[in-house]
Amino acid sequence: MRKQLRNYTAGTGFLSTPFVSGVLTKFGYADTAYRMMENTKAPGWLAMVEGGATSIWETYIMYDEKGHPLGHSMNHYSPGAVCAWLFDTVCGIRIIGKNRFLVRPIPGGTLTHAKAEYLSPYGRIISGREKEKDGIVFHVTIPSNCHARIELPDGTVREEKSGGYRYLISE
Repeated sequence: MRKQLRNYTAGTGFLSTPFVSGVLTKFGYADTAYRMMENTKAPGWLAMVEGGATSIWETYIMYDEKGHPLGHSMNHYSPGAVCAWLFDTVCGIRIIGKNRFLVRPIPGGTLTHAKAEYLSPYGRIISGREKEKDGIVFHVTIPSNCHARIELPDGTVREEKSGGYRYLISE
């Protein structure tokens, strides 16, 4: 694989964009997926944020060089398809059965914290993390009458029942 994929910018269309980050992560290139997600140059997701976005735009560049809108949708999901990766990889929330979840966060990039919540039919599952001086603190909340398998980056595996949990791992 080439070291730089278009300077870590997105180069995919509507049909493949949802899969790029997950495939990169699955085959050991989570660092590349994080670099793509954190890229502030167009075409890149944070280019929209740099341009003032508070939602996902239809295209990565919404204004001409004079600052006039180009007439595209400023609330368009397809380029935002990276959101699934934020849930199932960055925060690690996956549904694996009735009343059952897998929480397998994969930290990376320059993120100092991340948090996702999913309102399941059984209640809210929450997974988050934050860097502290002693390492990374992971917080997991499992809804009532549910179970979760928690797999942390240091190899720790726990089977937990409903409740709130805190784990600290060294970096």
